[in-house]
Amino acid sequence: DICGVKNTHASAFLRAIEKLDDGKAIHLGFKNVGSSLYADYHHLGARQVHIISASDLRNPAASNAKIREFVKGKNLYISLDLDALNPGEAPGVGTPSPGGLGYDHLVEILTFIIHDSNLVGFDIVELCPVYDQSERTSILVATLIATIASLVSIKETGS
Repeated sequence: DICGVKNTHASAFLRAIEKLDDGKAIHLGFKNVGSSLYADYHHLGARQVHIISASDLRNPAASNAKIREFVKGKNLYISLDLDALNPGEAPGVGTPSPGGLGYDHLVEILTFIIHDSNLVGFDIVELCPVYDQSERTSILVATLIATIASLVSIKETGS
């Protein structure tokens, strides 16, 4: 909860996992665990949510194996929070903070997730146009949507 408010833009993932069976969710790229979020972070672990932090993702060999093991053969919905990206590559987000994923690393992760799972849908959140003066982040989002659609098409058609 943030300032005593249970449902905020920052609590959507927490509210979603409360509706899922334990062990049915994975959270990638978690960066900032401030004092107000510390209890929520541990709540995720208690719900057996597979948490792979931004610092964990800096070791792709280990983190990619964990991700692949979790998603293999599962129906999967991806909610991509742009705050997980490095603000140097995606400055137009709601809560920019250092230490995030690079675009190329994100595409690498999305590629094997889509290949190994059955993607049933996705969304992209936290684009903040008022902070996206150069439209750099908007272009990145459009490119991500096209990339995800292409990866799904390649998987379905085999070409």
